[in-house]
Amino acid sequence: MQLWRLILASCAAAGSVSATAQTAFDMIGTDLSRTPARVVTIDDAELMWLDATGATLATPLADTLGLESRTSLDEARTVFGTLTYEPSMLRLVDGRRLTGALSGAPAIPEVLRWQHAVLGPVDVPLEQIDRLVLQRTSLGPGTLDLLPPADRRDVLLLRNGDRLEGFIIDLGRDAVIEVDGREIAVPMESVQQAALANPREAWEGPLVWLRDGSVLGASAVRFSDRLFTLSTGLDAATEAGTDDPETEAGAASVRPEHVSAVAFDTRRLIPVSSLLDGTRVREERSPFNAEPIELRGASSAEVDLPARAKRVSLSAELPLRARAWGRCELLLAVDGSVRARLPLSAASPVIDYELDLEDARRLELILEPGAYGRVQAVVEVRDALIALD
Repeated sequence: MQLWRLILASCAAAGSVSATAQTAFDMIGTDLSRTPARVVTIDDAELMWLDATGATLATPLADTLGLESRTSLDEARTVFGTLTYEPSMLRLVDGRRLTGALSGAPAIPEVLRWQHAVLGPVDVPLEQIDRLVLQRTSLGPGTLDLLPPADRRDVLLLRNGDRLEGFIIDLGRDAVIEVDGREIAVPMESVQQAALANPREAWEGPLVWLRDGSVLGASAVRFSDRLFTLSTGLDAATEAGTDDPETEAGAASVRPEHVSAVAFDTRRLIPVSSLLDGTRVREERSPFNAEPIELRGASSAEVDLPARAKRVSLSAELPLRARAWGRCELLLAVDGSVRARLPLSAASPVIDYELDLEDARRLELILEPGAYGRVQAVVEVRDALIALD
């Protein structure tokens, strides 16, 4: 009970944000420039906002890639000393993500019923699910690595470490998996993760990142009366054979203090980490899915740039554990030519940088150790984003 009191107290503190901070965002332009803005309204055509002087301005949505909150609350993970609590998470094949909890057995076969803080109960077909990770409390601050899928087979990972591979039939009161022609039912409280071998898809359109770790897709994002309104396309939970034609599928209202970031068109804003394999990328549920890229020693990471890549922005950072002795340079090379050198040290542990990519095909991040050698050379490349024309 003591842990839950601490968690509830933390969530209550996170909710106490000033009215001004609630709508304070960085507005990200098509050149990846960031402008402090207090959002007033968003409709299908433009974003109205207040600048630092209080003047009201209007910017066409076509000239805005997204918004990122200027406050730093993080509700997705609660850490108390060496104890970490992480909520349950459902990831869909197109990258959308819902934190929350299982919500009992649905009345519809081959559907998982999920309870989300904003959307309420929703029914998600199993064919749309990529991963289900159930809540855990563990020692240490790290996140639980997602279970890699078996080749063309679904996987259940149990809390005792056992692993079942086959075809998942149901994720309701029990997890039911067919293994070698035999159905095995496992109580859901014994399940840590489920990985479904459904084909991955790409979400096209707006995405909204919430502070609880959720990523909501939307056909449109609007803002008025101090609320974001989203049409998510996720179906509200219903009983079998019933339907309410008056209810818009997945309509949701979100208070701005719960929004971490908004991308108005994900086809124009690409995280560099999504172009790399997972060996150097650490999942932190970052805004815009721009996960940290870690380089150690004399190393590099190279990506093929998407067509119409226009500009890249990033933040190079010496992690806290490396700041005492870390001294190195991060080189940014485009098509084999070094275009920038970013010297990092205890005196300058963080450097933000932007680079033009017109007509470029490849981008390489190169770490060169400094005076204290390879062991102390560790750099995290954060918030690395590519803007497309």
